[in-house]
Amino acid sequence: MNDKEAKLREREVEEAQRIAYLIAGHVRQDLTPEKQKELDKWLDADDNNMDLFEDLTDPSNLKKGMEYFARLDITNAKEKIYEHIQIKRLLKTPSFVYWSAAATLIAILGVVVFFYTFRHKTVQTPEQRATQGTHTDLPPGSPRATLVIGGATSIDLNNSKGNISGQQEAAIMNDGKLLAYAKSNEASALDHRLIVPTGGEYRVTLSDGTNVWLNAATSMEYPASFGNKERVVKLNGEAYFEVARDARRPFRIQTNKGTVEVVGTKFNLSAYEKDDAERCSLFEGAVRVTSGKETQMLEPSSESTVLDGSKIVVKRNADIDEAIAWKNGMFSFTSDDIKTVMSQLSRWYGVEVEYRKKVGKLFTGKIYRNSNASQVLKMLELAGDVKFTIEGKKIIVQ
Repeated sequence: MNDKEAKLREREVEEAQRIAYLIAGHVRQDLTPEKQKELDKWLDADDNNMDLFEDLTDPSNLKKGMEYFARLDITNAKEKIYEHIQIKRLLKTPSFVYWSAAATLIAILGVVVFFYTFRHKTVQTPEQRATQGTHTDLPPGSPRATLVIGGATSIDLNNSKGNISGQQEAAIMNDGKLLAYAKSNEASALDHRLIVPTGGEYRVTLSDGTNVWLNAATSMEYPASFGNKERVVKLNGEAYFEVARDARRPFRIQTNKGTVEVVGTKFNLSAYEKDDAERCSLFEGAVRVTSGKETQMLEPSSESTVLDGSKIVVKRNADIDEAIAWKNGMFSFTSDDIKTVMSQLSRWYGVEVEYRKKVGKLFTGKIYRNSNASQVLKMLELAGDVKFTIEGKKIIVQ
């Protein structure tokens, strides 16, 4: 090999490594926006690149890929990879995080093989794809909500854009994702209720400047304008709050089990009426949680759990990022049982869940919420001891 060929091969190796780590970062779900753009540019450059990417990141191929690579004498190569992406600990974890690590390994090795075989790849014909058949799938949730004014007027926010205030006291702007109220010093005589169905999410900016992100299957009642009175809203479901600071007017959230009071802060509140517990996770500022006669003050990175019977349990140094993962487009699980996992999925995909088998496994890991249900369920199946079937608007656990 002459010097020119050697330099060309060196550049190919460097490019292969770079693309491999970008794909690995996608699998680990930790790419920065800049690196995601770099990966997107590579994917757009060649159809073969996209075919390879889809194969490497398809959860259904992970087991076959790992079995194949396990038969190869690549111990030294694996150790080099482990040094760079630090997945030894993950590979010992009995959860679908294992398969995320496995996918990372496959991505790196697969891209290297791809480059060294001059990007040669067998692509299925339409006839071959057709013989594989189709399956029922469920799309991810999307921005959708209904605004009810004064218990009478109902507005579908997906079909009503722009100024929707009509004869109301203050202007209300809607863009299909965000509902924004104009600031006003006059208290509103009518209560507003924002209803987000299963399979939906929405954001609202209240008249005091407070921003609220509402998760699926959530409703919140509030006035169009607080005026100079105290700020009070009612929540059933889950929402992330960034409360505008106003020491003269505390901000109170009433739930089925108690009250959360703040002045100006950022926190997540999960208060679904059907859940056994309510959780308040504090990101910034201070929060007072009251249930019955008991009251607890929360500091940043702490989380309160209100159980039936008004007992409040506070956890210090809680994983706040996990609590707000849904707002950032992720499912996040840490040693969660199957019912905890499926409760999130049922709300986001708007489905019922039927259990035909008791599943004792606990799940840990993160998955993008913008994935179809089949992709999320495949990742959970790779953890083992559970299978899923989608029948219409129902997910069967078996």
